[in-house]
Amino acid sequence: MPSHSRESAPPPQVGLGDMVRERRQLRGLLDENRRLRSELAELREFERLAHSDPLTGLPNRRLFEQRLQEELSRASRDLRFVGSLLVLDLNDLKVVNDTFGHEAGDRGLCAIAESVRGSLRTPDVCCRTGGDEFMVLLPDTDAKGAARVMARLRAEVIRAGARMNLPLSLSVGAASWPDDGVSAEVLLETADQAMYFEKRNLQARSGRPRPPRGSLPSLVKKRST
Repeated sequence: MPSHSRESAPPPQVGLGDMVRERRQLRGLLDENRRLRSELAELREFERLAHSDPLTGLPNRRLFEQRLQEELSRASRDLRFVGSLLVLDLNDLKVVNDTFGHEAGDRGLCAIAESVRGSLRTPDVCCRTGGDEFMVLLPDTDAKGAARVMARLRAEVIRAGARMNLPLSLSVGAASWPDDGVSAEVLLETADQAMYFEKRNLQARSGRPRPPRGSLPSLVKKRST
């Protein structure tokens, strides 16, 4: 009786040439993977440098602007979302530079950056926006919460200065949304004015000449009409 079972076909023979080609292809894929990973690391480092202050390592104005717009966009959709921003100015940086040297001034700026960064939560953002100016973004923080942060930052900076034998202190102004508005320009101007008001009062109490009223560099480009 004839059998209907089929004999299994023998497995294909892999020659030495095929193995060499497969190894070359695998090596090429591994090399390409390494190249892409290296390029990705370079891009990430470039992005970090593009958004960082070279002296303090803090985020710069560009990143602050981006995060501020994100928070205000969220608040514009739902006014239950609150937040605050702080404008910080190092008092008497020129005095520090003239008395102790610019290297000491740079060390003071770095000490302030470290003190502020260590006093904030993970979602908060501190950036350096100018020579002696810093800004802090406080998501989900109302005016009372911002006042507590301001007091803590002032104390931390004074302690940092004492450790370095430098007369470091801050003038700070705040603005909160939605109470003070939901426009970046309005909030920045409100915080800027509050900071200069504190600085002028400090100068008046110390008997030193008051600094000229400055204006914070605009962080948000006005829309063209």
